[in-house]
Amino acid sequence: MVGIAELIAKLTDGKPGASVGVDAAAELGDLARNSQNSAQIAKMGGIRPLLTLLTKGTPDGKQAAAIALSNLAANPDSAAELAKADGIGAFISLLRDPTLSIREAAAGGLRNLVVGVDDPTIPKAGSIKPLVALLNEGTERGKEQAAAALAHLALNKVIAEAIHACEGIPPLIRLLIDGTAGARVEAAVALSNLALKDPKAATTIHKAGAIEPLISLLGDGTPDDNEQVAVALLNLGNNDENRLAVAKAGGIPALITLLTEGTPGGKELGAAALWNLAVMADTARMVVEAGGIAPLVSLLGDEETRARSNAEQALRYLAQYADAKTVNITELRVAGHAAFALELEKSPTETKDGPDEGLSPLERMMSKAKEVAS
Repeated sequence: MVGIAELIAKLTDGKPGASVGVDAAAELGDLARNSQNSAQIAKMGGIRPLLTLLTKGTPDGKQAAAIALSNLAANPDSAAELAKADGIGAFISLLRDPTLSIREAAAGGLRNLVVGVDDPTIPKAGSIKPLVALLNEGTERGKEQAAAALAHLALNKVIAEAIHACEGIPPLIRLLIDGTAGARVEAAVALSNLALKDPKAATTIHKAGAIEPLISLLGDGTPDDNEQVAVALLNLGNNDENRLAVAKAGGIPALITLLTEGTPGGKELGAAALWNLAVMADTARMVVEAGGIAPLVSLLGDEETRARSNAEQALRYLAQYADAKTVNITELRVAGHAAFALELEKSPTETKDGPDEGLSPLERMMSKAKEVAS
């Protein structure tokens, strides 16, 4: 087997894109799937010649380099080196390449490299429109890569607004409905992050018809997928109109099922989403009518968890807004939570917002997580 050093040397032999260099890039790409190999490629100086091939090579060379660099970007150590060498800029430049497979490979690289990157200047580099275009014209794999890249980028408010302005929401919803299993989840995460960072996008997402397919996905995916969808429903419920839409589309029974059958993370997020629906009288009553109190009470164990905290807040709001005080208190006492029942009985309108008043359930949950971590 040819060693990493020899393959890197072949990248620099002759003109960029010569067949020997293309073959070497392809082999490095395969090796880079392993994290130890990926770190070695970066350490031994493989990134620079791959970037040269990416920008100056033949179409075959560009594609081989894009795949190799995408695999390197999936490893934190080599990703840091790639970012220092302006790998993001190199990938963005290829998003407008005339060859579809190269654009898709560039989207895959960008997907891996922008994880955790908070750079509002990225839209100015011309990345958003070509990624949205890939959602419309790419292969199934290309659409998934583009949605995943947009999902990561949308965690920046400026970029989220740019995606909204570039008409990125309709193709994401089409992907949510008609895409492969992986693409549907990536579209859900992208829509979730857009709703979190851009309140106007949340309204657009609802009116464009995303809520029903999101709820449908809640029961179809893996446990991890279900957690992502629960977050999406939570983020979309940032106004009364959207909350009511989630409830009317069947979101409450799906979330209640997540409380009883989900992973610990799923139960935590399901309780947070129900808490968010319980802050409005109409939807709070629908939570009670759907049988939401008993599974929320079941989360009130002795252990201090965020699932328990979210369930408590949901029950407080249900007692206040759903005329469910008597039902809550009775069920709590039967379930052995007399102290909490007494709290609701004495002051059912106190929701214990404290310093977190005005924050969404997800933001409060994240705030509490930071407090625990510190």
